[in-house]
Amino acid sequence: MVTFQKSAFFYYNRSVEKIQFLFIEECPSTEQTWNDLLDCLNILGITIQPERIAIQDDFEAEFHCFQGSPSIKVDGVDLWKRDQAEFHMGYRSYTTPDGLSDRPTQEMLTDQLKLHL
Repeated sequence: MVTFQKSAFFYYNRSVEKIQFLFIEECPSTEQTWNDLLDCLNILGITIQPERIAIQDDFEAEFHCFQGSPSIKVDGVDLWKRDQAEFHMGYRSYTTPDGLSDRPTQEMLTDQLKLHL
């Protein structure tokens, strides 16, 4: 569990309208990443409830600019956007301090949220 003092984050003045959690049902890291996202938002004092979007097919993947499961967006911007557009129904991999993983660490997620909030 990553711990931060909430008071350190009061300098945010950006108004976030939505946070989206995009996933495919079969993804084994969906629930853990969802729980990590909720924990990180709580740590940062963010009260926005993320929208869960289950991607069902390639059409939806293209429509949502989905780069693999799980993905997290803040106001439509993917927290780990790749340089080239690769929209697909597959799983996503993340480069963590311990190597490749099927989900970001809580620290990585918190750091990315701070950059986008």
